[in-house]
Amino acid sequence: GFGLGLGLGLGLWLGLGIGFGFGFELVRDGVHQHGGVALGVGCELERQRARDVAEAEAKSRAYKERLEREEQERLRKEEEARLTQARARMDEAGASMQHLSIELKLCEFDESEHWDQEYDGILFETVWKKTKVDRPKIVALCDVSGSVANVSRFFLMFLHSLTDVLPHVRTFAFSNKAGEVTDLFETKDIEVAATETLLINGGGSTDYGQAFSDLESFLENDIDRKTTVIILGDARSNYGDPRCDILKTIQEKSKRIIFLNPEPKSLWGTGDSEMLRFVPYTSKSKACSSLVDLEKVVDDMLRSSI
Repeated sequence: GFGLGLGLGLGLWLGLGIGFGFGFELVRDGVHQHGGVALGVGCELERQRARDVAEAEAKSRAYKERLEREEQERLRKEEEARLTQARARMDEAGASMQHLSIELKLCEFDESEHWDQEYDGILFETVWKKTKVDRPKIVALCDVSGSVANVSRFFLMFLHSLTDVLPHVRTFAFSNKAGEVTDLFETKDIEVAATETLLINGGGSTDYGQAFSDLESFLENDIDRKTTVIILGDARSNYGDPRCDILKTIQEKSKRIIFLNPEPKSLWGTGDSEMLRFVPYTSKSKACSSLVDLEKVVDDMLRSSI
């Protein structure tokens, strides 16, 4: 009886143990299985969230880029409109000076009428005094480096318009080494000429000393007392030698040097600005950041050529 009871007790205990172990195994497998599913779902949600963020950022960038392109196009059209107006005004100024020259000649002709009293009403001699309109010869050197990136295209578009108005304009552009872009400005439209000039000559580290040296080599004997040299730039030369000696030589050979700087005068000579060292060799140095300023310079050049 005792052995039978012991056997039943051991069997019951073993059965419970096996059942408990089996149940525990099932629970553990379930935890692993469902935990893995939960972990996979969490990773997928995280990946989806990352994709959503990337997509939103891409849309935001595309939107900003579109706005920037639209703004650049708007500014380009405004610049072209202003330059077209300026070109028309410069043409009018040239026509007015030519008309003034004709009027002067007519007045001189009228003064000869006193001869008719002495020669019985017959105009014996007509006195003509020729007034020569000698349009200036222009050499333009334009800084297209990164420090003036916001105005360099504007300057180039202005120079393109100047080429249309005045017959003798040689145009050079530089970041460090200067290159001649006269052919571009004479043969291509304003937008193409400006874009190609920036592509070829822009983007370098500014070096006015090198630019002046190159300009002197380009000009050689093609500079005289009828030549007006226009320099457009901020005069910032990264602390290199600005070669004021070359600028002085150019000044002595030319009629005048006009330096147009987009920075306000309060910044001239600060940091790496060499503007105050350039000023003594210029006939006119102006803070120039608007179309009105440029028009005044051209008007002065045209009027001084009569």
